[in-house]
Amino acid sequence: MARLKRSDRVERRTAFMGTNVTPGEREEARRRAANMGRRLSDFLRLMALSDRLSEMQPKLPPEVGLKLALELARIGTNLNQLSHHANLTGAMPERVALHATLDEIVKATEALTRL
Repeated sequence: MARLKRSDRVERRTAFMGTNVTPGEREEARRRAANMGRRLSDFLRLMALSDRLSEMQPKLPPEVGLKLALELARIGTNLNQLSHHANLTGAMPERVALHATLDEIVKATEALTRL
């Protein structure tokens, strides 16, 4: 992240707030932060300053995000192949192939909205 300019009128985080924990407690906090897709410092700040814990909506775990990205890439590849075929031959792919790809896109989108 770029360094802030002196002219920026943003309150900066210059005050330190810390506590001692056991190595096991630190690892548990780090694990929880990772599960929420946050850095440890951000996670601890939000936990300490949030009025409601419901504000701490978890982000996608990294392994879920990776699987999602791979699935979307696969669907995109299928769509690309259908487009390439249409451009090369001047003929549209079979309606069945188009509907199958569209169904995959719809299912992936619905899965994303449930997360």
